[in-house]
Amino acid sequence: MEGYVEELVLTVSEQASDMDLLPVEECITKVSALLKVFTSVLKSIWNSALGDFQYFLEIFHRLVKCVNGTLDHWFNEEMLIYANNCLLIILEKLQSSQAPVEIESTFLLSFLVSQALAKNDTSNAYLVSLLSLMAKVIDFVNTRLPTSFLSELLSPNSILPSLCLSTDHKVLDYTMKVYKSVLALKSVPLLEEGYRLVLSHLEKVFNVLLKDIESDELCSLVSTNPFVNADYSVSVAETVTLFCVCALTEIGNAKGNLIGMWLLSPNVFALLGQRLMPLNSDLMVNFPAVHFAILEALYSHCSRHTHFVVSSQLISQCCDPEGGSVIVITAGSSATGSHFESLLSLLADLLRCHSTPFDSRSLALKWSMDLIDILNTLKPVYNTREFLQFIVGILASAYNPMREITKLACRSLCAFLRNSATCPVHVLHRMKELCCIRLCDMDNEVQQAYFELLRLLPLNVATRVTCSLVEHDLNGLMVGLDDGLVDAYRQACSRHAAHPTSGNFHSHNFTRVMAFILQDTVPSQKGGLSTWLERQFYSCQRWEKEPTTKEDAGDPLSSVIDRNERLLWFWATWEAAQFCIQSKLRTPLGKPQETFTAIGAAIKSYHDELRSNDSADGNPRTVSDGVEQRSVLHARLLLQFLENLEKHLYNASEGCAVAMATPPKAVRTFFRTNRATCQEWLARIRLSIMQVAGHCDEPGMVVRHAFELLHGYKDGHLQGGELDTVLLLAVEALCKLRSPEAIQGLWVWSREVTNRKLNWIRAAADMASGKFESAVMSYRLCLRSYMTMDVMFEDARETQSPSPSPFSSPAHSLSQNGAPHRVTLLSKPQDISPNSQYEANVVNFMVHQINEAYIKLDCWEDAVKWNSSVQQYSSEHTGSPLQKAFSTGMDENYLRALQSFCNLEFDKAEEHLDQVPLASISGSSLEKIEVETTWDIKDVIKTAERLFVRAVTLLHVNSPQAEMDHVTSLLSSPSYSVRTFCAPPLFRGRLTWTAML
Repeated sequence: MEGYVEELVLTVSEQASDMDLLPVEECITKVSALLKVFTSVLKSIWNSALGDFQYFLEIFHRLVKCVNGTLDHWFNEEMLIYANNCLLIILEKLQSSQAPVEIESTFLLSFLVSQALAKNDTSNAYLVSLLSLMAKVIDFVNTRLPTSFLSELLSPNSILPSLCLSTDHKVLDYTMKVYKSVLALKSVPLLEEGYRLVLSHLEKVFNVLLKDIESDELCSLVSTNPFVNADYSVSVAETVTLFCVCALTEIGNAKGNLIGMWLLSPNVFALLGQRLMPLNSDLMVNFPAVHFAILEALYSHCSRHTHFVVSSQLISQCCDPEGGSVIVITAGSSATGSHFESLLSLLADLLRCHSTPFDSRSLALKWSMDLIDILNTLKPVYNTREFLQFIVGILASAYNPMREITKLACRSLCAFLRNSATCPVHVLHRMKELCCIRLCDMDNEVQQAYFELLRLLPLNVATRVTCSLVEHDLNGLMVGLDDGLVDAYRQACSRHAAHPTSGNFHSHNFTRVMAFILQDTVPSQKGGLSTWLERQFYSCQRWEKEPTTKEDAGDPLSSVIDRNERLLWFWATWEAAQFCIQSKLRTPLGKPQETFTAIGAAIKSYHDELRSNDSADGNPRTVSDGVEQRSVLHARLLLQFLENLEKHLYNASEGCAVAMATPPKAVRTFFRTNRATCQEWLARIRLSIMQVAGHCDEPGMVVRHAFELLHGYKDGHLQGGELDTVLLLAVEALCKLRSPEAIQGLWVWSREVTNRKLNWIRAAADMASGKFESAVMSYRLCLRSYMTMDVMFEDARETQSPSPSPFSSPAHSLSQNGAPHRVTLLSKPQDISPNSQYEANVVNFMVHQINEAYIKLDCWEDAVKWNSSVQQYSSEHTGSPLQKAFSTGMDENYLRALQSFCNLEFDKAEEHLDQVPLASISGSSLEKIEVETTWDIKDVIKTAERLFVRAVTLLHVNSPQAEMDHVTSLLSSPSYSVRTFCAPPLFRGRLTWTAML
C-alpha cells in the first residue's frame, strides 16, 4: 500500500516521467482494495490480538501517513471511506486498552482537517465515515487537542456547519455527535474555543430571524464573529438555530459542570434564559419551533441541576431554620444563587403571555409540576411573592382554550393546594372562579379535573355564594392575570344582546334548539350534545360579513365561546327568542297563538310534575318510583328562553335605549299592536314560572316575576288565592336571597294595598336577617293565628309576653316565677277550620322554617321534638288539608343522626342512619343508591347532603383503608357530583362540618 502511494505521488507530481508508473486511477483503486482487505483482516483478528497494542499503534501511524499523503494529491471518496473506517476500528481497539496509549495526532488531525475543508460533492456514506472518525478522534485525543484544530473544524470554511442542513438522519445524528464531543471537552481553552464558534454560528442565524420579525434589538453573543459574512435565508437560519441550540444542551446537561457556570461567557443559563430572548412574543408567534427548542434546552439544563433549588438565595432567606428545612449551599452558589428566582419569573411571564406557543406552554406547565414537587419539603417558599406570581401565571394558563393546557394547569394547581398549608385568599378566590368557568367546559375530563380542584379549596372559599369575578390584591399579584378574560363572559353576553341580529339563525336552527328544550330531543349527530351545539353556533357565523372597524366590532361571543357550554346555551336561547320576534311569532311551532301555546304547555308540564310529585316524607325519588324525570338542564334552558323572550317582547313593543338592538319597523308595529295579548299570555304563565324557578334554585327570577304580578294586582290580574301564593313564593325566594328589607317592604305593601297584616311575613324577615330565635317565636305565634286555636301552647300567657331577645333560646323560656319550663310545641286543637289551601301552604312554610331555624341554631333536641309533634299532629288528622301541611320533610332518626354527626359521635350517627330508609351504612346498604337524575335542585341538595353524611360517618366508624372503596362509590354518585346548568352544586353550609374535616 505504501508503494502504491509513492507511485501515486510521483505520478501526480510528474517527477518520474521516464519511469514505468501506474496511472493515478489504478493506484487509487489498488490502495482502496488494500484498505478494504486490511479492514477485513483487522476485524477477523480483533479478539485474538487483544494484548499487542504496540503493533496496532505502529500500523495506525503508518496508515495515517499513507492516507494523508494520498489526500494531499488526490481526493477519492471510495478510498477515504475505507481509510476512515479502518482508522476508526484501530482507534476503538486502542481505546479499549487498559494501559495508557498515546498516538501521534499531527498527521491524523491534518488528515481530518483536510477532509473537512475539502470542497467536493460527496455521498452520505462518506460523510458518515468522516463524522464518526471525527467524533472518535475528539473523544480519544480529548484535552491534547490543539485549539487550532477546533478553529478549523468549526470554521465557516468547514463542511461541518453546512451539514446542519442535511436531510439524511444518519448524517445529522453524527454531525450532532461531533458538536457534542467538542462541547464535552474538559479543557478550559478547548471548551471556550468550541463554545465561541458555536455561539458565533448561533448569533448569525438567530439575528437573521430577529431581522425577519423586525425586532428592535439584535442578539450579541461574541465579540468577533467569523460567520459575519455568511449569508442565510430565513428557513435555513431557523434550521441552523435549532441545531445549535440542541448542541448546546451538552454543556447544559453536564452535572456539576463548573466551567459552564463560571468561565463561559455568557453562561448557559443566561444564554438560554436571557440572551436568546425566550420572552419575545414575535419570536413565539413566527418561530414556535425555535422558541420551544430554547425552552427545552433550558428545562434540560435546570432539571440536571435540580432547578438550582439547593443554591437558591430566595429559599435560604425564606426558610425557617427551626422548621426543619436545611439549605445546602453548593459550590457555585454565588454564580447560581439568583437562578431559581429568575426561573420563577421567566415561567410566570411565559404562562401569562398570550403568544406562548402550545408546545412551549405545555413544557412550562410540566416544568411547573416539577418545581412544585421539588419544593414539597421547602413549603415556606410558597408564601413568597415570586412564587405566588408564578402560581398566578398557572392560573392565567388555565383559561387557555386548549384542552391539554387546561388539564396540565389544573394538575399543577391541585399539586400546589395539596402541598401548601396556607395560600392567600385572593388566589383561592381566583381558583374558585376558574373552577366555576371550567365546570361549564364541554369536555367531561376537564370538568372532572376542575371538580377535583374545587374539592381541594377550603370550605369557606368553595361555599361562598357571592364572589366578584374581578378582585385585586393590595400587592398587585393579580396584575399579570388577564382580569378582562374572567369578566369577559358576562360582558360578552351583554354586548351580544346589544349587537344587531345577523339574520343567520334560521328555522332549522330554531327547530333543533326548541326540540331539545321543549321535547328533550337530542339531535342524532356524532360527537354528543356539546359538539352539536358548537356546530350550530359556527354554522350561523358569516366571518366575511364581520365589520373591520372598532366601532362596528363583530359578535363578542366569538372570542370567548369556545368550549364553554354555558355561553353556547345562552347564545342558543337568545337567538331562538330573537327568531320568534323577528318572525313575528310565526315559527316552526306554528302560528303566533300556537307558538305561545307550545311554550306555555312546556312550562306548565313542569309545574304539573311538581304538584304530582309533591311528597311529604322528604326522601329522594328513586328509579323505583316510576316517575319520568327530566334533567335540570332542560328546565333551566326553558326558564332562560322565557326570560330572553320576555326581554325581546318588551324591546319590540316598548324599545330599549342601549341594552338591546332595535328590531325592524314591521316587527315593532306588530308587537305594539298585539302588546295586550303578549302581556296577557305572560301573566298566565308567570305563576308556573315562579314555581319551576323556585325548584331550580333561581330565587332572583322568582322575585322578578312576583313583582310583575303584584304590580298588576290593582288591575285585577290576580284572582282568588293567587295573590297569597305569589306572596308566599316571593317571601320564600327573598329568604334565600337574605333580603329582610325587601320582605319587610312586602309586609307593608300587603298591609296598605290589601288591608291585611300578614305577620308571618315579618317572621320571615327575622329569618332572612339571621335572627333565628326571634323568627321561631314569631312563627309559633303565627301558627296559632292561622290554626284559629284557643290553646296552642301549654302556657297561654306566653302569647302576651313581650317578644324574646334575638339572642335568647326559644326552647328555654322562663315562666313568671323565673323557673324554666318546657314549651309544648304543638297540642291538639279543639277545632280545625283552615280557611283555604293557601293557608295550608303557609302553615307548611312556617313548619319548615321553624325546623330550619332549629337546625341552624344547633338546637337538635328541639328540632327532634318539633318533628315528633308535627308528625303526631299530621297522623291524627288524616284527610284534612293540614295533614300534608304539618310535615318537616325530615325523618326523626335522620335528625338524631345529624345531631350525633355534628357532635362527632359517629357511632351513634351510624345507629340512627341504619333506621333511616336509603341511608344505612351497614351490610348490603353500602352499595351506591341509584337516584334518578331530577331537575329539582332541592332534591339534589338533599340527596347530596345525605350521601356526604353517610360517607364521612363510614370513614370514622370503620377502617379508612378497608372502606375506601365504599366511600368512593358513595361520593361518585350522580346526585353528589351532578353538574347543574349555571354553576356547580355547592353545599349550603347547613351543618358545621369544618371542625370534623
